[in-house]
Amino acid sequence: MRILVLAGGFPKPCEKTDGNYVFAQIKELSKIADVKVISPAMFLPYPFCNLRNMKRFSAPHEYQYDSIDVISPKTLTYYNTSQYWWRFPNFFSKLYMMTVKRCVLKELKSKDYDAFYCMGSVLELGMVDAVKSEFSDLKIVYTEHSSAVASNAAKFKQYRKFYESRLRSVDRVIFVSQRQKKLIGQNILLTDKSVVLHNGFYAENVDTTGADNERIKLISVGFLEERKGYRITLSALAKLKNKGIDFEYAVIGDGRQRHEFEQLSSQLGLGDNVKFLGRLPHKSVLEQINGSDIFVLPSWEESFGIVYLEAMSCGVPVIGTKNEGIADIVTDGDNGFLVEKKNSAELEAVLHKLMTDDVLRKSAGENGRKTAEKYTWEANAKRLVEIIGDC
Repeated sequence: MRILVLAGGFPKPCEKTDGNYVFAQIKELSKIADVKVISPAMFLPYPFCNLRNMKRFSAPHEYQYDSIDVISPKTLTYYNTSQYWWRFPNFFSKLYMMTVKRCVLKELKSKDYDAFYCMGSVLELGMVDAVKSEFSDLKIVYTEHSSAVASNAAKFKQYRKFYESRLRSVDRVIFVSQRQKKLIGQNILLTDKSVVLHNGFYAENVDTTGADNERIKLISVGFLEERKGYRITLSALAKLKNKGIDFEYAVIGDGRQRHEFEQLSSQLGLGDNVKFLGRLPHKSVLEQINGSDIFVLPSWEESFGIVYLEAMSCGVPVIGTKNEGIADIVTDGDNGFLVEKKNSAELEAVLHKLMTDDVLRKSAGENGRKTAEKYTWEANAKRLVEIIGDC
Protein backbone atom coordinates (compact mmCIF):
# COMPACT_ATOMS: atom_id res chain seq x y z
CA MET A 1 0.00 0.00 0.00
CA ARG A 2 1.35 3.44 -0.96
CA ILE A 3 0.34 6.29 1.36
CA LEU A 4 0.97 10.04 1.17
CA VAL A 5 0.92 11.63 4.62
CA LEU A 6 0.20 15.31 5.31
CA ALA A 7 1.28 16.16 8.86
CA GLY A 8 1.40 19.60 10.45
CA GLY A 9 3.95 18.42 13.00
CA PHE A 10 6.88 16.22 12.00
CA PRO A 11 10.56 16.29 13.08
CA LYS A 12 12.72 18.62 11.01
CA PRO A 13 16.52 18.92 10.93
CA CYS A 14 16.23 22.18 12.87
CA GLU A 15 13.51 21.00 15.30
CA LYS A 16 13.79 17.29 16.06
CA THR A 17 11.26 17.34 18.91
CA ASP A 18 8.42 18.60 16.69
CA GLY A 19 5.69 16.01 16.17
CA ASN A 20 7.36 13.07 17.93
CA TYR A 21 4.11 11.14 18.26
CA VAL A 22 3.36 11.64 14.54
CA PHE A 23 6.83 10.40 13.64
CA ALA A 24 6.41 7.36 15.88
CA GLN A 25 3.24 6.29 14.07
CA ILE A 26 4.66 7.02 10.61
CA LYS A 27 7.88 5.15 11.37
CA GLU A 28 5.93 1.98 12.16
CA LEU A 29 3.63 2.59 9.22
CA SER A 30 6.64 2.80 6.89
CA LYS A 31 7.62 -0.76 7.86
CA ILE A 32 4.41 -2.19 6.38
CA ALA A 33 3.56 0.37 3.67
CA ASP A 34 5.28 2.68 1.18
CA VAL A 35 5.06 6.08 2.89
CA LYS A 36 6.05 9.62 1.98
CA VAL A 37 5.45 12.65 4.21
CA ILE A 38 4.59 16.25 3.43
CA SER A 39 5.14 18.43 6.50
CA PRO A 40 4.90 22.18 5.80
CA ALA A 41 7.27 24.56 7.54
CA MET A 42 5.18 27.29 9.18
CA PHE A 43 6.85 30.56 8.31
CA LEU A 44 6.56 34.33 8.39
CA PRO A 45 9.58 36.47 7.50
CA TYR A 46 11.34 38.77 9.92
CA PRO A 47 10.22 41.11 11.51
CA PHE A 48 6.77 39.45 11.68
CA CYS A 49 8.36 36.70 13.76
CA ASN A 50 11.58 36.74 15.73
CA LEU A 51 14.83 35.22 14.47
CA ARG A 52 14.70 32.35 16.96
CA ASN A 53 11.40 31.10 15.58
CA MET A 54 12.52 31.63 11.98
CA LYS A 55 15.36 29.19 12.68
CA ARG A 56 13.05 26.81 14.53
CA PHE A 57 10.68 26.40 11.58
CA SER A 58 13.20 26.56 8.75
CA ALA A 59 13.80 23.29 6.92
CA PRO A 60 15.14 22.06 3.56
CA HIS A 61 12.45 21.59 0.93
CA GLU A 62 13.20 17.86 0.84
CA TYR A 63 15.03 15.74 3.39
CA GLN A 64 15.14 12.29 4.94
CA TYR A 65 14.35 11.67 8.58
CA ASP A 66 15.17 8.18 9.83
CA SER A 67 14.86 6.82 6.27
CA ILE A 68 11.46 8.50 5.73
CA ASP A 69 11.28 10.83 2.71
CA VAL A 70 9.88 14.23 3.65
CA ILE A 71 8.83 17.25 1.58
CA SER A 72 8.62 20.50 3.55
CA PRO A 73 7.04 23.36 1.58
CA LYS A 74 7.03 26.79 3.19
CA THR A 75 3.62 28.16 4.05
CA LEU A 76 2.61 31.67 5.07
CA THR A 77 0.77 30.52 8.16
CA TYR A 78 2.54 30.91 11.45
CA TYR A 79 1.90 28.86 14.56
CA ASN A 80 1.17 31.93 16.71
CA THR A 81 -1.92 32.58 14.57
CA SER A 82 -3.57 29.39 15.81
CA GLN A 83 -5.92 31.39 18.05
CA TYR A 84 -7.43 32.84 14.88
CA TRP A 85 -7.77 29.58 12.91
CA TRP A 86 -11.02 28.85 14.69
CA ARG A 87 -12.54 32.22 13.81
CA PHE A 88 -11.48 32.40 10.17
CA PRO A 89 -10.92 28.82 8.95
CA ASN A 90 -11.60 29.54 5.27
CA PHE A 91 -9.06 32.38 5.15
CA PHE A 92 -6.28 30.48 6.91
CA SER A 93 -6.98 27.33 4.94
CA LYS A 94 -6.58 29.24 1.67
CA LEU A 95 -3.39 30.86 2.97
CA TYR A 96 -2.05 27.45 3.96
CA MET A 97 -2.92 25.90 0.61
CA MET A 98 -1.19 28.58 -1.48
CA THR A 99 1.95 26.43 -1.49
CA VAL A 100 0.87 23.18 0.18
CA LYS A 101 -1.91 22.36 -2.30
CA ARG A 102 0.45 22.54 -5.25
CA CYS A 103 2.97 20.32 -3.48
CA VAL A 104 0.37 17.70 -2.47
CA LEU A 105 -1.28 17.46 -5.89
CA LYS A 106 2.08 17.30 -7.66
CA GLU A 107 3.20 14.41 -5.47
CA LEU A 108 -0.09 12.52 -5.86
CA LYS A 109 0.20 12.82 -9.65
CA SER A 110 3.80 11.62 -9.67
CA LYS A 111 3.01 8.18 -8.18
CA ASP A 112 0.10 5.79 -7.94
CA TYR A 113 -0.93 6.39 -4.32
CA ASP A 114 -3.60 4.28 -2.64
CA ALA A 115 -4.39 6.68 0.20
CA PHE A 116 -4.01 10.24 1.43
CA TYR A 117 -3.61 10.33 5.23
CA CYS A 118 -3.68 13.71 6.96
CA MET A 119 -3.56 14.78 10.58
CA GLY A 120 -2.83 17.87 12.60
CA SER A 121 -5.39 20.68 12.53
CA VAL A 122 -8.07 22.49 10.59
CA LEU A 123 -5.35 23.50 8.12
CA GLU A 124 -4.56 19.91 7.11
CA LEU A 125 -8.25 19.00 7.05
CA GLY A 126 -8.77 21.90 4.65
CA MET A 127 -6.80 19.99 2.00
CA VAL A 128 -9.25 17.11 1.61
CA ASP A 129 -11.69 18.87 -0.75
CA ALA A 130 -8.90 19.78 -3.17
CA VAL A 131 -7.57 16.22 -3.12
CA LYS A 132 -11.00 14.62 -3.52
CA SER A 133 -11.88 16.80 -6.51
CA GLU A 134 -8.72 15.71 -8.35
CA PHE A 135 -8.53 12.09 -7.17
CA SER A 136 -12.05 10.80 -6.62
CA ASP A 137 -10.94 7.17 -6.17
CA LEU A 138 -8.20 7.94 -3.64
CA LYS A 139 -8.89 6.83 -0.07
CA ILE A 140 -8.77 9.80 2.32
CA VAL A 141 -8.30 9.32 6.07
CA TYR A 142 -7.99 12.03 8.71
CA THR A 143 -6.89 11.69 12.35
CA GLU A 144 -8.09 14.30 14.83
CA HIS A 145 -5.69 14.65 17.79
CA SER A 146 -7.26 17.65 19.51
CA SER A 147 -10.27 17.89 21.79
CA ALA A 148 -10.34 21.68 21.43
CA VAL A 149 -12.32 21.14 18.21
CA ALA A 150 -15.45 20.64 20.33
CA SER A 151 -15.31 23.91 22.25
CA ASN A 152 -14.29 25.92 19.19
CA ALA A 153 -17.07 24.41 17.10
CA ALA A 154 -19.50 25.48 19.81
CA LYS A 155 -18.12 29.04 19.81
CA PHE A 156 -17.61 29.66 16.11
CA LYS A 157 -20.28 28.78 13.56
CA GLN A 158 -17.90 29.25 10.61
CA TYR A 159 -15.48 26.74 12.08
CA ARG A 160 -18.21 24.16 12.66
CA LYS A 161 -19.49 24.51 9.08
CA PHE A 162 -15.95 24.32 7.70
CA TYR A 163 -15.14 21.19 9.71
CA GLU A 164 -18.37 19.38 8.89
CA SER A 165 -18.10 20.12 5.15
CA ARG A 166 -14.55 18.72 4.98
CA LEU A 167 -15.53 15.58 6.84
CA ARG A 168 -17.91 14.77 3.98
CA SER A 169 -14.88 14.33 1.71
CA VAL A 170 -13.14 11.98 4.16
CA ASP A 171 -13.58 8.21 3.90
CA ARG A 172 -12.63 7.68 7.57
CA VAL A 173 -12.10 10.08 10.44
CA ILE A 174 -10.09 8.67 13.33
CA PHE A 175 -10.34 9.83 16.94
CA VAL A 176 -7.76 8.88 19.55
CA SER A 177 -10.20 8.12 22.38
CA GLN A 178 -13.87 7.42 22.96
CA ARG A 179 -14.12 10.51 25.14
CA GLN A 180 -12.74 12.73 22.38
CA LYS A 181 -15.15 11.29 19.82
CA LYS A 182 -18.12 11.78 22.15
CA LEU A 183 -17.11 15.33 23.03
CA ILE A 184 -16.63 16.43 19.42
CA GLY A 185 -19.83 14.65 18.40
CA GLN A 186 -21.79 16.93 20.74
CA ASN A 187 -21.01 19.95 18.56
CA ILE A 188 -20.15 18.51 15.15
CA LEU A 189 -22.25 16.19 13.02
CA LEU A 190 -20.34 12.90 12.74
CA THR A 191 -21.23 9.94 10.54
CA ASP A 192 -20.61 6.22 10.74
CA LYS A 193 -17.29 6.92 9.01
CA SER A 194 -15.70 7.74 12.39
CA VAL A 195 -13.63 5.21 14.35
CA VAL A 196 -11.40 5.22 17.45
CA LEU A 197 -7.73 4.28 17.31
CA HIS A 198 -5.76 4.85 20.50
CA ASN A 199 -2.25 6.24 20.28
CA GLY A 200 0.70 4.07 21.20
CA PHE A 201 4.23 4.28 22.55
CA TYR A 202 7.61 2.75 21.78
CA ALA A 203 8.06 -0.16 24.15
CA GLU A 204 11.73 -0.63 23.21
CA ASN A 205 12.52 2.93 24.30
CA VAL A 206 11.49 2.29 27.88
CA ASP A 207 13.93 1.30 30.62
CA THR A 208 11.95 -0.44 33.35
CA THR A 209 14.63 -0.76 36.02
CA GLY A 210 12.51 1.43 38.26
CA ALA A 211 13.17 4.17 40.78
CA ASP A 212 15.32 3.97 43.89
CA ASN A 213 14.96 7.38 45.50
CA GLU A 214 15.74 8.53 49.04
CA ARG A 215 12.64 10.69 48.92
CA ILE A 216 9.50 10.39 46.82
CA LYS A 217 10.00 11.75 43.32
CA LEU A 218 7.01 12.98 41.31
CA ILE A 219 7.07 14.04 37.69
CA SER A 220 4.89 15.85 35.15
CA VAL A 221 5.52 16.15 31.42
CA GLY A 222 3.69 18.54 29.11
CA PHE A 223 3.29 22.09 27.86
CA LEU A 224 3.31 24.61 30.68
CA GLU A 225 -0.24 25.87 30.28
CA GLU A 226 -3.26 26.09 32.55
CA ARG A 227 -5.14 23.07 31.21
CA LYS A 228 -2.31 20.71 32.18
CA GLY A 229 -3.21 21.13 35.86
CA TYR A 230 0.12 22.43 37.17
CA ARG A 231 -1.55 25.03 39.36
CA ILE A 232 -3.65 22.51 41.28
CA THR A 233 -0.71 20.10 41.46
CA LEU A 234 1.55 22.73 43.02
CA SER A 235 -1.24 23.72 45.42
CA ALA A 236 -1.77 20.11 46.52
CA LEU A 237 1.97 19.52 46.97
CA ALA A 238 2.33 22.68 49.07
CA LYS A 239 -0.29 21.36 51.49
CA LEU A 240 1.45 17.97 51.66
CA LYS A 241 4.76 19.66 52.41
CA ASN A 242 3.11 21.54 55.27
CA LYS A 243 2.05 18.15 56.64
CA GLY A 244 5.69 17.07 56.78
CA ILE A 245 5.88 14.93 53.63
CA ASP A 246 9.22 15.20 51.84
CA PHE A 247 9.37 14.92 48.06
CA GLU A 248 10.97 16.08 44.84
CA TYR A 249 8.85 17.21 41.89
CA ALA A 250 10.27 17.48 38.35
CA VAL A 251 8.39 19.40 35.65
CA ILE A 252 9.45 18.71 32.07
CA GLY A 253 8.22 20.98 29.30
CA ASP A 254 8.04 24.61 28.33
CA GLY A 255 5.39 27.16 27.51
CA ARG A 256 4.22 30.72 27.95
CA GLN A 257 3.18 30.15 31.57
CA ARG A 258 6.49 28.68 32.72
CA HIS A 259 7.57 31.86 34.52
CA GLU A 260 4.13 32.14 36.14
CA PHE A 261 4.31 28.58 37.49
CA GLU A 262 7.89 29.07 38.67
CA GLN A 263 6.77 32.13 40.61
CA LEU A 264 3.79 30.23 42.05
CA SER A 265 6.12 27.45 43.18
CA SER A 266 8.26 29.95 45.07
CA GLN A 267 5.25 31.69 46.58
CA LEU A 268 3.96 28.35 47.89
CA GLY A 269 7.31 27.61 49.52
CA LEU A 270 8.23 24.82 47.13
CA GLY A 271 11.49 26.29 45.89
CA ASP A 272 13.60 23.42 47.32
CA ASN A 273 11.21 20.72 46.11
CA VAL A 274 10.33 21.65 42.53
CA LYS A 275 12.62 21.67 39.51
CA PHE A 276 11.52 23.05 36.13
CA LEU A 277 13.69 21.19 33.63
CA GLY A 278 12.36 22.72 30.40
CA ARG A 279 12.18 20.80 27.14
CA LEU A 280 14.28 17.65 27.01
CA PRO A 281 15.05 15.08 24.29
CA HIS A 282 12.56 12.21 24.30
CA LYS A 283 15.12 9.71 25.57
CA SER A 284 15.93 11.97 28.53
CA VAL A 285 12.22 12.35 29.29
CA LEU A 286 11.83 8.58 29.50
CA GLU A 287 14.88 8.33 31.75
CA GLN A 288 13.39 10.93 34.08
CA ILE A 289 10.02 9.12 34.14
CA ASN A 290 11.69 5.78 34.85
CA GLY A 291 13.52 7.31 37.81
CA SER A 292 10.28 8.61 39.34
CA ASP A 293 7.82 7.15 41.83
CA ILE A 294 4.61 8.90 40.69
CA PHE A 295 3.51 10.49 37.41
CA VAL A 296 0.94 13.26 37.90
CA LEU A 297 -0.82 15.22 35.15
CA PRO A 298 -4.41 16.18 36.10
CA SER A 299 -5.04 17.86 32.75
CA TRP A 300 -8.27 18.56 30.91
CA GLU A 301 -9.14 18.83 27.21
CA GLU A 302 -6.75 15.89 26.84
CA SER A 303 -7.65 13.75 23.82
CA PHE A 304 -5.51 10.83 24.98
CA GLY A 305 -2.05 11.53 26.41
CA ILE A 306 0.77 9.28 25.19
CA VAL A 307 2.97 10.28 28.10
CA TYR A 308 0.62 8.44 30.50
CA LEU A 309 1.26 5.23 28.56
CA GLU A 310 5.01 5.81 28.68
CA ALA A 311 4.86 6.26 32.46
CA MET A 312 2.66 3.18 32.86
CA SER A 313 5.08 1.12 30.76
CA CYS A 314 7.84 2.06 33.26
CA GLY A 315 5.72 0.73 36.12
CA VAL A 316 5.17 4.26 37.45
CA PRO A 317 1.64 4.83 38.82
CA VAL A 318 -0.17 7.63 36.98
CA ILE A 319 -2.71 10.24 38.07
CA GLY A 320 -4.97 11.70 35.39
CA THR A 321 -8.39 13.34 35.20
CA LYS A 322 -11.81 11.72 35.08
CA ASN A 323 -13.79 11.89 31.83
CA GLU A 324 -10.68 12.67 29.77
CA GLY A 325 -9.06 10.57 27.04
CA ILE A 326 -6.85 8.66 29.47
CA ALA A 327 -10.02 7.28 31.13
CA ASP A 328 -10.26 4.93 28.12
CA ILE A 329 -7.38 2.88 29.52
CA VAL A 330 -7.05 3.79 33.22
CA THR A 331 -9.38 2.23 35.78
CA ASP A 332 -9.32 4.39 38.91
CA GLY A 333 -7.61 2.63 41.81
CA ASP A 334 -6.46 -0.33 39.72
CA ASN A 335 -3.91 0.54 37.02
CA GLY A 336 -3.80 4.25 37.88
CA PHE A 337 -5.81 7.02 39.50
CA LEU A 338 -8.30 9.59 38.21
CA VAL A 339 -9.41 12.78 39.94
CA GLU A 340 -12.10 15.33 39.21
CA LYS A 341 -11.16 18.22 36.95
CA LYS A 342 -9.53 21.15 38.81
CA ASN A 343 -10.08 19.47 42.19
CA SER A 344 -6.96 20.20 44.22
CA ALA A 345 -8.33 18.64 47.42
CA GLU A 346 -9.04 15.32 45.73
CA LEU A 347 -5.63 15.38 44.06
CA GLU A 348 -4.00 16.05 47.43
CA ALA A 349 -5.77 13.03 48.93
CA VAL A 350 -4.67 10.69 46.12
CA LEU A 351 -1.10 12.00 46.23
CA HIS A 352 -0.97 11.54 50.00
CA LYS A 353 -2.19 7.98 49.67
CA LEU A 354 0.40 7.11 47.00
CA MET A 355 3.28 8.93 48.66
CA THR A 356 2.77 7.11 51.96
CA ASP A 357 1.90 3.61 50.71
CA ASP A 358 4.74 1.72 49.00
CA VAL A 359 2.59 -1.34 48.37
CA LEU A 360 -0.13 0.68 46.62
CA ARG A 361 2.42 2.43 44.41
CA LYS A 362 3.94 -0.89 43.40
CA SER A 363 0.64 -2.65 42.66
CA ALA A 364 -0.80 0.26 40.66
CA GLY A 365 2.48 0.56 38.77
CA GLU A 366 2.56 -3.14 37.89
CA ASN A 367 -1.07 -3.12 36.75
CA GLY A 368 -0.33 -0.06 34.64
CA ARG A 369 2.65 -1.80 33.04
CA LYS A 370 0.48 -4.73 32.00
CA THR A 371 -2.08 -2.36 30.47
CA ALA A 372 0.52 -0.40 28.54
CA GLU A 373 1.84 -3.53 26.84
CA LYS A 374 -1.34 -3.59 24.71
CA TYR A 375 -0.75 -0.12 23.25
CA THR A 376 2.31 0.00 20.99
CA TRP A 377 2.90 2.01 17.84
CA GLU A 378 3.40 -1.26 15.97
CA ALA A 379 -0.13 -2.37 16.83
CA ASN A 380 -1.43 1.13 16.06
CA ALA A 381 0.14 1.14 12.57
CA LYS A 382 -1.24 -2.30 11.73
CA ARG A 383 -4.72 -1.23 12.73
CA LEU A 384 -4.36 2.00 10.71
CA VAL A 385 -3.57 -0.01 7.57
CA GLU A 386 -6.67 -2.14 8.25
CA ILE A 387 -8.81 1.01 8.62
CA ILE A 388 -7.47 2.43 5.34
CA GLY A 389 -7.96 -0.91 3.58
CA ASP A 390 -11.59 -1.11 4.74
CA CYS A 391 -12.49 2.31 3.26
